[in-house]
Amino acid sequence: MARMPWNKGLTQYPSKESFFKKIILDSRSGCFLWTGKRDRKGYGRTYYHGEIRAHRIAWILNYGQIPNGLHVLHKCDNPSCVNPKHLYLGTNKDNVWDKVNRGRLVIPDNKGESNGQAILKLSQVMQIKKAPKGIIAKLAKSFGISQSTAYAIRANQRWRWVS
Repeated sequence: MARMPWNKGLTQYPSKESFFKKIILDSRSGCFLWTGKRDRKGYGRTYYHGEIRAHRIAWILNYGQIPNGLHVLHKCDNPSCVNPKHLYLGTNKDNVWDKVNRGRLVIPDNKGESNGQAILKLSQVMQIKKAPKGIIAKLAKSFGISQSTAYAIRANQRWRWVS
């Protein structure tokens, strides 16, 4: 049997009573915390014709189908919360803005050596930038990079932030 999409084809939802038996109330926040299975990000997971996030089922049980292209977002910033009053619909763009505004979107600084694909060390880049044109090819070979890459570094087309 093919796995059904999360928003279509679900012919039988759990009753509100059976669904909300798997929650505990956090009296400080008002969150209904999902006590069932959670994914590594803390979102509740449950099974109804395939795996689905619990907060999506909470939305469907209380407000109806989720329109295509929309996400169920949390006002409370708690991924395990299934309190329908803490949920709202939004686009992917809304979700990203919400992450930015709440400081949850981490953009790693992957310049230079911290980039997993970097071959060169900062000291090698500085050598290339300071070297006379005549020895760039020799440095490139010794550092295991192409001559074109070395010349791009020297011309400040790569590793621009290194002066």
